[in-house]
Amino acid sequence: MPNLSTDLLYWVDWAKWANYIYSMAKVYNMHDAKSNLSKLIEEVLAGESVTIARAGLPLVDLTPHAPRKPQPGFMSHLIVSNMTDDEEQAFFAPEPWDPWAGEDATKW
Repeated sequence: MPNLSTDLLYWVDWAKWANYIYSMAKVYNMHDAKSNLSKLIEEVLAGESVTIARAGLPLVDLTPHAPRKPQPGFMSHLIVSNMTDDEEQAFFAPEPWDPWAGEDATKW
């Protein structure tokens, strides 16, 4: 079974990795990120680019949360209508008989 922590070091393209690290504005190691999380959050909200690394390898890029906007009709594929318009009108039409006819409604 390969040891991912050491085998990964042999497969990393170090030129691309160095270019990635130096192009980023801020890189913090895991311990510093844990200690200064609120400071990092403030930096991200201010527009800074923050990367958290472990042993010099970038793991996580922090970005501000952007809430998703609901799309109208996002569940329309779940609705299947096999009835024609006449069948729908007949199905949803009021009942021709009164179920309470002849009942004394005061006893309820």
